[in-house]
Amino acid sequence: MPAYALVRGGGEMNSGQIGADVFRLWGQRAGCTRMVVSKKALASQECHRSLVPRDPALVVFLQVLCVFLCALPVFLWGPQVMADSYPDRPIRLIVPFAAGTVTDQTGRYIGQKMTIALGQNVIVDNRPGANGVIGAQAAATATADGYTIVIGTSSTNAANVSLYKKLPYDAMNDFAPISKLVIGGQVLVVNPALGVKSVQELLSLARAKPGQLTFGWGNSTSQVGMVHFKALAAIEMTGVPYKGIPAALNDILGGRIDMAIGDSVTVMPLVKSNRLRALAITTPKRISVFPDLPTVAEQGLPGYEIAGWLSLYAPAKTPVPTINKLNTVVVQALSTPEAAEFFGRSGWDVVPSTPGELGAYTRLEIQRWSRLIQSAGIVPE
Repeated sequence: MPAYALVRGGGEMNSGQIGADVFRLWGQRAGCTRMVVSKKALASQECHRSLVPRDPALVVFLQVLCVFLCALPVFLWGPQVMADSYPDRPIRLIVPFAAGTVTDQTGRYIGQKMTIALGQNVIVDNRPGANGVIGAQAAATATADGYTIVIGTSSTNAANVSLYKKLPYDAMNDFAPISKLVIGGQVLVVNPALGVKSVQELLSLARAKPGQLTFGWGNSTSQVGMVHFKALAAIEMTGVPYKGIPAALNDILGGRIDMAIGDSVTVMPLVKSNRLRALAITTPKRISVFPDLPTVAEQGLPGYEIAGWLSLYAPAKTPVPTINKLNTVVVQALSTPEAAEFFGRSGWDVVPSTPGELGAYTRLEIQRWSRLIQSAGIVPE
């Protein structure tokens, strides 16, 4: 391709094909008489000799300006080019809870849909433990390049803020919101051998045996749910922490603890097989998968409400075009009858959103869970 050059006397000043108008202006100031196009400008020794500084300050300025103009397209269009080529390798999707939970199920469903839409594998990486803190911290400290994303929950990105004195991540500022995913109720289950078939029967037994009944919890939602339950009912029970809800349910089955609150996805197979007994739903309304199961509020504890939610985040400072691309894929995946039916079978509702809506929702949920935890009398660890 030809190169622009400024002619001054017998020589040409090469502009490197960029900024011709700018060079024309400065060429006039430098005494150049006309603007020509020369295929030999770069190779012309005469041209190079003509650049021996008669006006050194001008030459230096033009050199700096040329570098700036060459780099300008990178700053202007670089992010968009990156978004257009993203992703060019597999994406890691961190799930901060164990396999078999609703968080895991949601992560695998979303991961599969994203794999199809993006043309790159989305690999689920389960990082359970410490109420989701381990997985959330891993995501918060990951490189913000779009190749690590995380399922955030009502535990990791809301309740944990008030449950821990020193959380190793900032639930708001260490994450870039992508989209809300699903929201749903929890189920209060007991060992059938306990002999109770309703919340009122459970409360009567607990009052007859103060401090003797035990409950397990494997995430902040189940922990706060049980502590809030006993606070409203004014009963005494002993809590036992677990790495995840599946581990707590196993101990109910084994007779080592009496009860727990768990997500409907995890408890449903055990309830359907009569290995566990469901006593109540924690949301204000009944859910489709357990249409005959009353809520806690219906059974004598008005005002009781615990709902879990899942959303998708990336590490803070992930490029906005990348966030927008991920949001588009997720919203499209959840805005289908298939997605509504898939999650509806487990009693969860799909709630896709914009990144901004998720950011505002997260802030409100942090405040709501803080009030709930304080009212339950839970002391931060």
